[in-house]
Amino acid sequence: MIVLRRAALVMLALAAAAAGFALLFPEAATQLAIAGERARSGFEHRSLAVDGTEWYYLEAGPIDSEAVVLVHGFGGDKDNWLRFARHFSERYRVIALDLPGFGETTREPDRDYRIPAQAEALEALLAALDLERFHLLGHSMGGHLAAYYAHRHPADVATLALVTNSGLDSPVPSELQELVASGESPLIPETEAEYRRLVEFASFEPPFIPWPVSKVLAREAVAAAPFKRRIRDSLLADRSARLEPLLPEIEMPVFVLWGRHDRLLDVTIVDVIKTLVPHARSVILEDAGHLPMLERPAESARHYLEFLDAR
Repeated sequence: MIVLRRAALVMLALAAAAAGFALLFPEAATQLAIAGERARSGFEHRSLAVDGTEWYYLEAGPIDSEAVVLVHGFGGDKDNWLRFARHFSERYRVIALDLPGFGETTREPDRDYRIPAQAEALEALLAALDLERFHLLGHSMGGHLAAYYAHRHPADVATLALVTNSGLDSPVPSELQELVASGESPLIPETEAEYRRLVEFASFEPPFIPWPVSKVLAREAVAAAPFKRRIRDSLLADRSARLEPLLPEIEMPVFVLWGRHDRLLDVTIVDVIKTLVPHARSVILEDAGHLPMLERPAESARHYLEFLDAR
């Protein structure tokens, strides 16, 4: 009993020390937490300079296996995929990247961040990584980019997976559309409180984000608000890359994953995609919002693997 009591006291002391470190050095504690999450998922942090852009990405899996390229959404980054991708990273070579202007990859004020320009930049990166044929999966804005890329480079993309993707008009206005129409802009938080509301707004059940990681992420999101507004405005103003005319011409296997309670992009977009791409396989998760790969990572990965196995 004495030994157990001493062990409990030691654990309490360690917990107190960790809490104190996090309180005094939140940024360092956040980096340690992110590094731990990457290590648990088997991913290595890498970078590569291509045409003046320093790309940062995470990679896991056998180098000689089929590759899966993961493209994040607006306001997201490469770490959004960790809890999802760990379920198949032993079988596939998985590359989760930061697009230019997001995460750690080079941010340039005067760069063109519209979908066609991002597709050209992505093509250069994938060529530098010697990826000639791969599975492409994108979330939200990244899904829009992935579909556009697959249409332009059909010989390179073995399969296309779209997770709550943008780039299509919704038959039913989403809650986000209604808020934007009323003059609000919930996607670009101006305060830490607005960031926390955004996480709740995007999720049916918000994924666990340990403190102080959530606070540091909130600060970073607020600091990036002016830059993100410029990217958002350029994306909204450009309809040249809309997916309605492109999707019917896509012939590779297509997988669509959505959350029933997506408040950003209404679930009825799935019906639009199935009309445009009759051979697409779709799954709607009942207990998920806009972030199914974060809210239901194991379930989302299972459906994705079933799609890859059935192609």
